[in-house]
Amino acid sequence: MGEVDVSSSISASSASSLVSWSDVLDPANPKNFSCGMKCLIGLVIGLMNLIVSFAISVFSGVEDQVKEAFHGKDGNVMQRGVSLYIFGLAMGPLFFGPASEFYGRKRPLLAGMLGFMFSTILVTVVRDFDEVVVFRFIAGAYGSAAYVIPPGIYVDLYGPVGRAIGYMIFASGAFIGGSLGPAIATVLVESHGLDWRWSMWITVLFACPLTMILIFLPETLEAILLQRLSQKMRQQTGDWSWHCARDEAPFELKDFLLKPWRMMVQEPVLIVVTLAFTLDYGIQSLTYTAIPQAFSKPRGWTESGSAWALTVTIVGFVVGCVVVVLDTQFRFAKRLRGGGLVLPESRLPPMIAGMAILSFGLLLFSWTAVDRLPVIEQLLAEIPIGAGMYMVWVTGTVYLQDLYVIHANSALAACAFVRYSVGSVFPLFAASMYNKLGMPWSIRLLGILCAVLVPLHVIFYVFGKKVRSWSRFALHDCYHISQ
Repeated sequence: MGEVDVSSSISASSASSLVSWSDVLDPANPKNFSCGMKCLIGLVIGLMNLIVSFAISVFSGVEDQVKEAFHGKDGNVMQRGVSLYIFGLAMGPLFFGPASEFYGRKRPLLAGMLGFMFSTILVTVVRDFDEVVVFRFIAGAYGSAAYVIPPGIYVDLYGPVGRAIGYMIFASGAFIGGSLGPAIATVLVESHGLDWRWSMWITVLFACPLTMILIFLPETLEAILLQRLSQKMRQQTGDWSWHCARDEAPFELKDFLLKPWRMMVQEPVLIVVTLAFTLDYGIQSLTYTAIPQAFSKPRGWTESGSAWALTVTIVGFVVGCVVVVLDTQFRFAKRLRGGGLVLPESRLPPMIAGMAILSFGLLLFSWTAVDRLPVIEQLLAEIPIGAGMYMVWVTGTVYLQDLYVIHANSALAACAFVRYSVGSVFPLFAASMYNKLGMPWSIRLLGILCAVLVPLHVIFYVFGKKVRSWSRFALHDCYHISQ
């Protein structure tokens, strides 16, 4: 971390000895970091997000080899390796979200990535499957830092338009990583004949250089930077009256650790969005499991071919990313710059459209998942599935960023806890659902459920302002370009 230029970062009019930025263009303010630095930070945290997401699905791609290595454990037992990792993603944010508001963004993220790598290495060296599952859970808990902290970093670096576009590009990593995992795993074990443990080593090898780069990146949380600045002023001047706004209302770590729990029960708007996110994530989890099986069973594709079929969803993710970025740039930003009334619910139209597109994609996929129809039709159906998933997830997260701003990471931690806790159960009953309903009808059921959710999203869009008015931490009014 470089030294802060004290002379450029103290308000000249600070008669009360309150430390603040010297002006709106102060280079020490993270919002004024150079474009190159912002892009580097975004690239590193985006790739971290990709790797942590990759680690979820790469394990499912080597399940048969893991089953053989641990003496034919049953398929449901094997699913625990995925489910417990997801449950770790639920538990970790309850610490890392608040910690990133107390200690700053950099230190908790660095601790999370180091713990993620170490736990993943331990997965490769243990000789009992129960130990594999335990360390997968721990890896998920540590890795969750790469999920829950970056949204706050984008709030630190940008205003409403920039943070939305930055997060939209960042979130692509999670979707791409989830789609690539099974394909990369099958290449390692089938094409190159490597042991299943190499799927874990690949994860660590990708995560290691990113973690090393993180060490040299700057802190971005304004409150921490100003606190360090006030400490420096006291030491250099001997005047102990220098302080920052955070010093006037000191908090302990326990106050921050309790915040997600309080928000989970006291914030009506967060409760509603979390319920929607949980349903969305469950549908996505089942869809990720269903797509490879829809190629392997009816069409007789190999495990490797079926895993690569899932990568077609990446095209959909790119399409979804382009749509939401253009919507932000040309509809949302135009209204914001025009000085008109801009409510956080202005973010939600792409989410509503995304749910409708996801429903269409799932229904189309279910109708084409039969061997008598050309496979190209089934592959093309994955594009609206990917686009819809992306638009729903990303738009909802940006909406929460807008609502909670400085409290965003605690809000996302509460949301992640519920979403991933419930989501960790879905892989356990997926196989049973597919066996009872059949693959086409299982996917069709998910499509119908998405169609039912569309009008519920519309209702929330209409009444969102009213729900926000009942919340303590959420933004109650419209916002402006500097927030």
